[in-house]
Amino acid sequence: MTFVPLKALLKATAQRLGWENRAAALRALEVWPQVVGTEVARHARAMGVRDGVLTVATAHPAWSQELSLRRRVLMADLASRLGPGVITDIRFVQERGGGGSEAQAAGGGLPLSLEDEAGIEAAVADIKDEDLREAARRAFRA
Repeated sequence: MTFVPLKALLKATAQRLGWENRAAALRALEVWPQVVGTEVARHARAMGVRDGVLTVATAHPAWSQELSLRRRVLMADLASRLGPGVITDIRFVQERGGGGSEAQAAGGGLPLSLEDEAGIEAAVADIKDEDLREAARRAFRA
């Protein structure tokens, strides 16, 4: 009988089930403040990862714009910390709450939680046409 170290067995099982990539993707939430710095992390919070896309909720559209301009640098830093190909893109969404939200301005009612907004972004992520994707966002928010 051949004995296999438990660590090797668990690693092989995790690889076979695809858990290693999922665990690395979830680590993106932990390392985000280190990637952008604590000051920026207070205004741009990593919310979740779906199919390699990191969703980040920002406190103001200016933060989304600034971080979008730094996307390549952020992606490179994430790759160095998590491994290549773990995070394939970053989507920036506006945080809801405070004074009237975009959904309220459009007659959408209550502000959405960050989790709801991240869920909407994940739901529309595969829609290629930008106009259709935006229409889907509005429908989900309503």
